[in-house]
Amino acid sequence: MSPYDLLGLDRDASEAQVRRAYRRLARRWHPDLNPGNAEAAQRYAAITAAFETLVDPVRRRSYDASGAMAPPPAAAPASFAGFDFSLAVHGAEASTFGDLFVDVFRQAATGGPGSLRGTDVHAEIVITLAEVLHGAVRQIEVSRRVACRLCRGLGVLDAAPVRCQPCGGSGQVRLGRGHMVFVRACEACQGAGLVGQRPCRGCHGHGHHEMTQSVSVALPPGLADGDLLVQPGDGHAGHRGGAPGDLHLRVRVAPDARLTRHGSDLHMTLPVAVHEAVLGARIAVPTVDGVVSVRVPPGVQSGQRLRLRERGVPSRRGPRGDLVIEVQLVLPPVIDARGRQLMQEFARLHPEDVRAAWRTGDAAASTARWSAEVATATTAVDVSEKTEG
Repeated sequence: MSPYDLLGLDRDASEAQVRRAYRRLARRWHPDLNPGNAEAAQRYAAITAAFETLVDPVRRRSYDASGAMAPPPAAAPASFAGFDFSLAVHGAEASTFGDLFVDVFRQAATGGPGSLRGTDVHAEIVITLAEVLHGAVRQIEVSRRVACRLCRGLGVLDAAPVRCQPCGGSGQVRLGRGHMVFVRACEACQGAGLVGQRPCRGCHGHGHHEMTQSVSVALPPGLADGDLLVQPGDGHAGHRGGAPGDLHLRVRVAPDARLTRHGSDLHMTLPVAVHEAVLGARIAVPTVDGVVSVRVPPGVQSGQRLRLRERGVPSRRGPRGDLVIEVQLVLPPVIDARGRQLMQEFARLHPEDVRAAWRTGDAAASTARWSAEVATATTAVDVSEKTEG
């Protein structure tokens, strides 16, 4: 949201209109007037940053041209120094108690002169199902502002001290509020009267550089799609040596070719041949833990589920989930005479009519058979397993 939108102003708003809008919003959202309200604190910080951009003609022109707001170094609060009745400013540009309110409350928002905390960086990280199960440490590339090494993020370098020009070496500047006079520490020399620093040539006085860096991210087991990871101190560098922001990573889990996740359980479909379903078999099943040998019991039906205990996703609140394997019966392509003879022989040995109840409409028999089939298909059977190799 732009600073104009935050303050509810048009782009051609005057300085007086900017100040009035800020005073109105500051009285509503100031943290001291809304104790314990995190939303109010965030809103107040945003409108304060918007005010500082629009009330400064240079920064306002820069924002109008680039659309980016840069945080300025905060000034020291003003203190009362008496009256001066020779001061006479009238009209919309006249200073008022409300303007003093703006100065003092703005200091409460920025924390006084010096450093400001860096902003947070938000990004996404795509992880695999294997990383969900076992955890991992990943290196990701993050574009962020980093502190200048030459000036350590301060934006200035030490130099031979000279008299400060803005305050004439006094260390103070005078402010008029109507006929009242206030003084505050000079921003240029921080009240010292001497300037012993010069802009850093490495960062041109900004205190930081834009860089893409590799950041180490620890992925704990059991992450889910949409989880948020926070890396303290891996965000943008602070202003003038302030603390860095944090890195917020939204987790996205890449789909797996064989496995799907349901809570802490993993599900997969296992193709089983006709002879394996009839006679039973041991089948090598690839999992994220490696290949395991799964026993398929004789007479298994298509749709029946086999359960491998604690082969699922680690849970932060209990034991690890299970791996649920659904049997999918695969019929062979009968393409030669010998295969046809075997199928015909099998039909003679097993002449049962599997559709008898269905054809006669025997409701009781049909319901009983349907219930048995549903129970077989939906109840996961524990099967023994052993790890291959």
